[in-house]
Amino acid sequence: MPPRIPSIKLSRDFLIPRYLRRAFSSSSPTGQSKVPNDAGSPIRLPAKEVSFAAYKPILSMVNAQKQRQNATRRTTLEAIAQYGQSADLERMMTRKWKLGDVYAPHDLSPVEMRKWRIRVKPSRDPFDVLAINPIHEYKVTYSPPFETSWLLHRMTVLQLLWAQAD
Repeated sequence: MPPRIPSIKLSRDFLIPRYLRRAFSSSSPTGQSKVPNDAGSPIRLPAKEVSFAAYKPILSMVNAQKQRQNATRRTTLEAIAQYGQSADLERMMTRKWKLGDVYAPHDLSPVEMRKWRIRVKPSRDPFDVLAINPIHEYKVTYSPPFETSWLLHRMTVLQLLWAQAD
């Protein structure tokens, strides 16, 4: 005899959504009354008058805090703007003035400042810093019209490079 498959129960379970299913019982649920209760619904409760007198000190504290934050923000933005302006002016002033130096207004012109601009010579060789041998970086960019001359030229270039490396 073939095994019995509960196909009816499977189809019924799929037809009824899980949230609508209940456990099998012939008695009514306990604690649920048949008569609706009007007082339990929050929608039907009488509206209470709300007094904002209790909230006024809190609102005044919040407003005072906002005013303090705005004042602090304004002073911070002014300080940042002032620092930016002074940094720009310092960048343009390349001459370092010492105490007791006498200068004329034309000494502050961009032309005079360019004369005093410090030219810093590099203290280290970039090839040494990067640990690169410059001879290995040379590439042959010449391409002669004939294959034999290319081979000869390439060999002569390589010989010259090897001679320089030694």
